[in-house]
Amino acid sequence: YYLSRKIKREHNEMFNATMQVTGNKFIVLKGSRICPSETFGLMDSIINKRSSANIVNNILNEDVILDSPSAAGAFVIGGVCNGWSSWKCNDKQIIDKFRR
Repeated sequence: YYLSRKIKREHNEMFNATMQVTGNKFIVLKGSRICPSETFGLMDSIINKRSSANIVNNILNEDVILDSPSAAGAFVIGGVCNGWSSWKCNDKQIIDKFRR
């Protein structure tokens, strides 16, 4: 799955990430481009994951496991995220189609 988001607070830079789902784990994959800034209201658990992850020049250098697509999206964009509508399949459909 992929997430691609232009972030205004980062001068409309584009941040792109890929994710793999294994069981109940949502894995943001190494090589994803992570937004360096965070917005108010981001959960402490996401802030902690971001601060402990190996991110160099906004590039994730290790896979990071999260518990939901929304947590994975928040990890990437540094803000609150509805992961079910933000992550997409290769056919460009949102992953929410898997919950129906």
